[in-house]
Amino acid sequence: MSEKIDHVIRERQKISDQLFERENDRRELEKFDERMNILYRKNQQFFFEVESMYSTGELNYLSMDLTQELNRSRQQVFSAIEDQKEQIDKERRNLEDKESDLYYKQLKLSEEEM
Repeated sequence: MSEKIDHVIRERQKISDQLFERENDRRELEKFDERMNILYRKNQQFFFEVESMYSTGELNYLSMDLTQELNRSRQQVFSAIEDQKEQIDKERRNLEDKESDLYYKQLKLSEEEM
């Protein structure tokens, strides 16, 4: 094989490794997303119980304020998670395009050698 083909093969391997890393990143982000959902559900349940026990008074208002703050922070966290997922997906698509281009380049070089 020529050096050009070897170079293309090495580049494809690098891209393949990067794709594997992006897939791992995506899986880890999905796990984090699920853990955050569980945490927020538990917190919501806790504040609901506090509001139920103290339907009037200072603790009720404090609980309602904390619930609103929790919901705002939840939106921010999940928005950031979605942004990261989109970034990972975009990187993955770009890498797949590069890998495809290199594959066709490798085929072309192989044909030229014959």
